Order: sequence, then structure tokens, then C-alpha cells
Amino acid sequence: MKAIAGCAAVALAAIVLSLNAGTAVAAAMDCGGQTKTCLANCAAIRGRPEFPLCVKDCQARQTFCMRTSCWNDGPTRYCGLLRR
Repeated sequence: MKAIAGCAAVALAAIVLSLNAGTAVAAAMDCGGQTKTCLANCAAIRGRPEFPLCVKDCQARQTFCMRTSCWNDGPTRYCGLLRR
């Protein structure tokens, strides 16, 4: 009976450890990080007529984010971002 209880305890510990192994803490998203990503996407069209409009759009999105803590990415809106 002790052997069965010991095996059950080991199995339970293995399950708990495997559940925690897949858990990762996500980094907090912030307005500055979203702006950097936006500008990096603009860099892909550097030299084209759309480039200045892309940069202005990123700046407008950053201003909006700093006021509201939401990043509006066109079809998607992320809220709760850190204002930095």
C-alpha cells in the first residue's frame, strides 16, 4: 500500500511540474515597443513615396497610445499598454 501511495505522490508531482514548465511570463507591452515595430515595418518601404506617410502614421499611433494606452493597428486595437 505504501508503494502505491508513493507512486501516486511521484505521479502528482510530475504532473504539477509539467504544467508549470510550459508557463512563461509575457513581457509587458508598451507604446514605445509598438512604435519601434511600426517604424521597423516602415523601413521596409524606405525610398518609396509611401515612406513619409508611414512614419507619420506611426507617430500618430504613438500619440494616441500615450493618451489612451491603446494601440490601434488598423483592424486590431490593443489596450492596457504601458505608456512609455
